[in-house]
Amino acid sequence: MLTAEKLPKIVAELLVLEEIGCTYDFKERFEVGLNSLEVLGLVKLIKTRIPRCGDHCTKYRDCQYIALFEKRKSKTKYRLTKEGKNLADYLSSETVTSKNIKLLLQREFSNYSFVDLILSLLMDSPEISVEKLVSSIIANTNLALYSIRTSIKDILDLLTTLEILIIDEGKITTYT
Repeated sequence: MLTAEKLPKIVAELLVLEEIGCTYDFKERFEVGLNSLEVLGLVKLIKTRIPRCGDHCTKYRDCQYIALFEKRKSKTKYRLTKEGKNLADYLSSETVTSKNIKLLLQREFSNYSFVDLILSLLMDSPEISVEKLVSSIIANTNLALYSIRTSIKDILDLLTTLEILIIDEGKITTYT
């Protein structure tokens, strides 16, 4: 579950790991795959010059996913985007207090295109179903169905903990 409390820890960890993260490692440690952050535009999948695990991972020798990396290298490692790095740098600065983090994230994510799509759907109707949301995302973005299916719960959880959206009995509404 991606929450307002976990997101700063995840992006901070990406900074520590020289901006490279493995989706299996993050799923194990934070219960969030990095593909959810990819949909939000904070990370991007590394497709070329994929770093070897031993170059950036401290648990490489004891990693249970090595066999998967060897087969699916291009589907497991992510790098912070410029937006992700800016957010990580800002969240890790000494001037940001834990009280301000939620407000910062609310402001930040209210401007993301993915969230903007959800909010624009809610302008036409006071509530939408998750099914309608997924259909609309497929029609209005270039995201693959796999990315949407694996990320939608994490993203909706994040937006709920940021108090941008309310989800009640499968219906999505906004805070008023």
